[in-house]
Amino acid sequence: MNFLRHHWFDVGLALALAVSIALLFTTLSPVSLLLWISLIALFVHQFEEYRFPGYFPGMINLVVSHADFDDS
Repeated sequence: MNFLRHHWFDVGLALALAVSIALLFTTLSPVSLLLWISLIALFVHQFEEYRFPGYFPGMINLVVSHADFDDS
């Protein structure tokens, strides 16, 4: 369970890739296709926020808690 807690965004990227491949081989209505593409975009966005470059959690903690992380 620790793996999933620490790497949920990596799993999301793998799911986005799997859904992308599945969409290549299926015929869907335009609305369904748009919804699946939106899910893929969400997974990719979460991956780029949390893994690459990975500073979003620290930035949000700084903004919300007004913490001062200066060592001086």
